[in-house]
Amino acid sequence: MKKLLGTMLILVVIITACGAPKEENNKKESSTKAQEISTTQKEENEVENNFSKDVVWSVADELELKIDSVKMTEDKKSFVVKYTYKNNGAKSEDGKEKEIIIEPSFVVDKGENTLDKDTLFKSENAPKSLKKGETCEGAELAYKMIDKSDMLKVQFSYLSSDGAQQSVTFEIPVE
Repeated sequence: MKKLLGTMLILVVIITACGAPKEENNKKESSTKAQEISTTQKEENEVENNFSKDVVWSVADELELKIDSVKMTEDKKSFVVKYTYKNNGAKSEDGKEKEIIIEPSFVVDKGENTLDKDTLFKSENAPKSLKKGETCEGAELAYKMIDKSDMLKVQFSYLSSDGAQQSVTFEIPVE
């Protein structure tokens, strides 16, 4: 599992580096704008692109995302990731508005195990496709527990309108 996680992280870095536009300054400014990150709170120990609970990650003029909580299911066999996201005007590479649905790229426990989605978990608030201006509050997905963990890393990825792969990793304590 650790090798798989390491390989996945290397691929994300390569995809991010290769997907960055290598054009004139005005296109670079556009890419920089798409990578803007706003936060609702500052963490002194915050690592770049590594956020905690209730910190908002945004891709300028396209989406906003924050994790509301991570809890164990009542049977203590899965972790439930609860998050909120908003479509602020996501567009495809051809400039047309697009609907978005946001789900974690992967979830990793404290022991660096990549967790599988718990397909048996049913929620009334599953992630849904959003049009411009819509918000999905409290979207919930569950991930099967491998080891007991008090902290999870949750990564989200998004392909922005300029074709650049945007990614963020949250480190969230399990409540």
